[in-house]
Amino acid sequence: MDVNDDDRTARGPRRSASWSQRDARAHGTLRDVTSTRATNLTERMTDALDRCFTMDFSTLARVHGELDERAIPDALRALSQRHPLLSARVIRRAGLATQFALGEAPPIALSFRDAQDAWASFSYRHRVWDDAGPRGVLDVVRHGPHERTFVLTLHHLVSDGRSGVMVMRDLLRLLGEPGRALPPVESPGQAAYYPEPVRGWRRLRPTLAALSAMQRPPQPVRLRPDALATPDESEVVVRPIVIDPERTEALTRAARETGATLHGLVSAALAMAVAREMERGEVVLDVMHPVDLRRRVPEMPRDVVGYYVSSVSTRLRTDPAGDPLALAREATNGVRRAIDAGEHWTSAPGGGAVIVAATQLMGRALTSSLLPKHVFTGALAVTNLGVLEQLGLEHAYGPLEVRACGFAAAPSILGSLLAAVSTFRGTLTIAVGHTVPLISRERGERIAAHTEEILARAADRAALSLAG
Repeated sequence: MDVNDDDRTARGPRRSASWSQRDARAHGTLRDVTSTRATNLTERMTDALDRCFTMDFSTLARVHGELDERAIPDALRALSQRHPLLSARVIRRAGLATQFALGEAPPIALSFRDAQDAWASFSYRHRVWDDAGPRGVLDVVRHGPHERTFVLTLHHLVSDGRSGVMVMRDLLRLLGEPGRALPPVESPGQAAYYPEPVRGWRRLRPTLAALSAMQRPPQPVRLRPDALATPDESEVVVRPIVIDPERTEALTRAARETGATLHGLVSAALAMAVAREMERGEVVLDVMHPVDLRRRVPEMPRDVVGYYVSSVSTRLRTDPAGDPLALAREATNGVRRAIDAGEHWTSAPGGGAVIVAATQLMGRALTSSLLPKHVFTGALAVTNLGVLEQLGLEHAYGPLEVRACGFAAAPSILGSLLAAVSTFRGTLTIAVGHTVPLISRERGERIAAHTEEILARAADRAALSLAG
């Protein structure tokens, strides 16, 4: 069964909001003492945008080995004990999510289906998650007797991309060693580790400064939408690009020798592919880059799960026939300059203040109609989780061998086109997602194919240079 079907079909019969504490204790999802915590500004922004954009992302792990599938529900219950935010109920005030009630929701939902390839026809349909929880689905895709892909889809209100990989890692730990107990990791939210901007109108200053900077030359060219649609009329289609370890190593080495990163090189290739599709010669493009804030706060626990991401933007003068490595260096330096300027600390909270205020002023119905059609329809985005082994994902868990792992995400507020980048076992996976009909299926396929072609040529040149 495909998790992208209707919400009730994908998650089974919907539990009522009266899922009781007694039921939760019986299923092992409630601690002896439940607790609540307030949501932070970025989480309230995510909630405000939930009806406007698809805010889901997925970790896909292909696993070989003998597994008793009856152990999966127990592992999901243990996972909720490990990460309390995954079993949180949302409490609202004046329509906005103001608190999480930890431990009061059922475990992550579970579904099964048979398919040859989990990536084939992979897509997202917009869903509004139930406040009673959970805000996650595990889809087990069976390929054969001992071959499966675990597709873990989570909502951004309770998780981010890195969190999804760590949750997958912990799930595999529990499945590889049934009965294993993992210590709980609390998720107190961003404000516990670094302060939000000051309150009142001064909170908007970073956003106003960013808007002012956006008006300075050179002005970016937007990728015009093929058609406009509301979230319920849209679908996010994902097209994976898989690059073998030899070419991945060649690309990584070439980027480093140029003073760039692999992230910068993928950003350059995507920008060049979009510029080629525009058929306008050299153009200036905006590229958004999510930033994992865990790396910026040493005291933050490495295993904490939740929304701990902000973003920075770069403006790239892009020649579709230019040198991708030169553009990669420009993209890399642009990200570094934005981080040095502190943009990653202010962009999400500042934007959150504006979006939450707009939602409260206009109401969800109006913002869900206006925002997707008239805002965020032109920017590109590249999100990079890096080497997944560095997040603790191992190649084997008991009898289970993890043969491949990748990451995919809906573009959501970052634009109509997003490349989700990750590396596992030396293989680079770039999941190019685009929102249909803002970008048609045919156009999205051409952009992904152009991106793959640009990276392939860069890898071949790097290999020849090394051989020479």
